[in-house]
Amino acid sequence: MYLQDFSVKHLQLKGPEDEHQDMVTDYIIKELSCYERKIFCKFIGAGVPFGLTKIAHNLCSKLWAELDIVPIALRRDQGRYNFGLRSSSDWDAKCVDEQADSMARKCIM
Repeated sequence: MYLQDFSVKHLQLKGPEDEHQDMVTDYIIKELSCYERKIFCKFIGAGVPFGLTKIAHNLCSKLWAELDIVPIALRRDQGRYNFGLRSSSDWDAKCVDEQADSMARKCIM
């Protein structure tokens, strides 16, 4: 398996903090849905960084309910989910495409 594509987006979150999780979740769901239609593909799984689940609490359940995508929340600092890195600073030193590739590989294992 090889990384085919990745995307980096910066969201400007405005308004009350309790509305941010819905804004982030809705944005991700919309982008994935549009991407699937654009390139005629179907995602079957998604590696979701654990930190993102703290920002968007209902992201994993919406991935499953709305897009039929199996979400896997991965922590980089616990046992076998550390992606083979010695510390979290090693992970942070990776480029976003390398991080995405590592998470995708963990989803299939």
